[in-house]
Amino acid sequence: MTIVTSRLHIYNNFLSSIDLFKNIDSHKLAGLFNSVKVNQFYPGEIINLNCHERDGCYIVYKGMVKLTRMSDKGDEIIIDLYEKGDVISPMFLAKNYNINAEFFKGAVLFYFSRPLIDNFAKNNYQFTLNIISLLSIKLQKMMDSVEILHLKTDKERVARYLARSKASGILKLRHPKALIASCLGMRPESFSRAIYKLKEEGIYLNNKTIHLENGSELRQYM
Repeated sequence: MTIVTSRLHIYNNFLSSIDLFKNIDSHKLAGLFNSVKVNQFYPGEIINLNCHERDGCYIVYKGMVKLTRMSDKGDEIIIDLYEKGDVISPMFLAKNYNINAEFFKGAVLFYFSRPLIDNFAKNNYQFTLNIISLLSIKLQKMMDSVEILHLKTDKERVARYLARSKASGILKLRHPKALIASCLGMRPESFSRAIYKLKEEGIYLNNKTIHLENGSELRQYM
């Protein structure tokens, strides 16, 4: 990991666009952003995230971060994938909850320490509301994940993933199929079988690009 402390001003526009800082006076944000640290991680680098050693908040600016835990049997469990604009907040994790962060494509993350976050929240009511909103969204996403993993078939999981990708304007898979399959709680071969079954409904995946016969096939999986 490399820490960069210069030229922070060039990132202000990006940070200001994050929902965590919405509706907050720009002058107040400028003071906060001047104290941020820019962390650069090498592809394949792995660190442990917990509320003791990394008691703060990260915002992804470049690259991708994969958060994982290890099962008692030694199997890797993917919690989520984080990309540009996403917020990772180990400061809100339980004391004994440890997760690993693996970095791809040469990731760049902004780091706000716990004291910095706490002090800014004390003096900015809107920031506190934004934090509550962020945690609520994360809770809703977790509930959706539980539903997908326990109540949906493999075909339904893949179709829902494709539907959400299309809804966000992305018509291509952003990640390798094996990684997506792992996030959906299935093996790569199960992912491929699900894709094959979706062809019967007019949903095709060709060279990571989503193709629909009439454009509305994924609507039922939203």
